[in-house]
Amino acid sequence: GATARAQGVSARAFSQRAREYTEGAFSTAPQPANMGQTGSSATLTGPFKQFESYTQEQADELLTKYKNLDLDFAIDQKTLQDLVGITDDAVGKAIVDSLGNGSGIVSALNFLCGLALAVKGTAEAKINTVFRAYDFDGSGQISNDEMAILLVSSFLGIVKMTGRGRLPTDKEMEKHVHTAFAEADRDLSGKITKG
Repeated sequence: GATARAQGVSARAFSQRAREYTEGAFSTAPQPANMGQTGSSATLTGPFKQFESYTQEQADELLTKYKNLDLDFAIDQKTLQDLVGITDDAVGKAIVDSLGNGSGIVSALNFLCGLALAVKGTAEAKINTVFRAYDFDGSGQISNDEMAILLVSSFLGIVKMTGRGRLPTDKEMEKHVHTAFAEADRDLSGKITKG
């Protein structure tokens, strides 16, 4: 029905926009016709290389752990290391330095969504993990504002982790959020429902 159509449109819209800004980041780039059927993964750089062997299931489990611990969005190096199981302080610092703003704090969701997009898995599995990250109340729906945060965090995470592509400007991001949300919100409810 409408929910399945909305989810399919949102997955395609998100994937197309993500690929526009992460050009060259993925080792295999499925075409929209087979999106969700072919696994793809990104080539990670720097302190993120250690996550190249992660599976989609591991990325999803890490998100579940984050949610179960009820951590803040902004986490420090120690919290990140504890969450992910990093014992090397230099690696933890390098991740925070790469994803953070110089304050020693990093957005957990930038990291988790970037990781979910980078690991080997189908587009559908990646979208499901990222959607779940931003379904803050567990309702199976995200709002336009949550969609905006989702796209910004996901793009930032994958671009920083791969060292490839570019971050959209605020104006470009606003346009993409509006377009993606309009395409997916077929019932005009103001929410995108996960089917």
